[in-house]
Amino acid sequence: MNFLDWNKTAIAFVLSFATLGGCWYVGQTLVAAKPPPTPAIPLNKESEPDKAKGDSLKALITQANAQNGQHMAQMLCSVCHTFTKDAANTLGPNLYNIVNRPIASSNGYSYTPALHAKQKESWTLENLWEWLTAPQKFAQGTKMAFPGISDKQQLADMLAYLQTLSDSPPKNAEKK
Repeated sequence: MNFLDWNKTAIAFVLSFATLGGCWYVGQTLVAAKPPPTPAIPLNKESEPDKAKGDSLKALITQANAQNGQHMAQMLCSVCHTFTKDAANTLGPNLYNIVNRPIASSNGYSYTPALHAKQKESWTLENLWEWLTAPQKFAQGTKMAFPGISDKQQLADMLAYLQTLSDSPPKNAEKK
């Protein structure tokens, strides 16, 4: 290659980078990155039933909509969990018959020490409420990366749905 060829190659690289830089600048100017005004699903705030206002857990679940909970579970949980009887564990354990099941008891799933420490407890509605509100707070060191659900109604809907995942769901656990 002679000097003229090297010169043409260098100019081509400089013009290519200048063009890419110009496109990037125009793109950044025309399309400003702004976060949405409100999240689609509010997450990561602590939420407990407010007994002073009469929002007891049982009252919230009685009024909950299990179909909404099923929709939320499909959106938020189905990446890692399954919901049908005898389905295999995936990244997370199968959630069929989760309500009142002992914690860290799904056969064939490898739980973290954080959940093994709670093995003597069961997934009561109260424990599920705490877990779904803030998994890391309930069992610090769990491998579940989900930040939690802050909206009380969404939590109640989710628990109402989880109650239906059983061979004999409670009478108040019909899908509305």
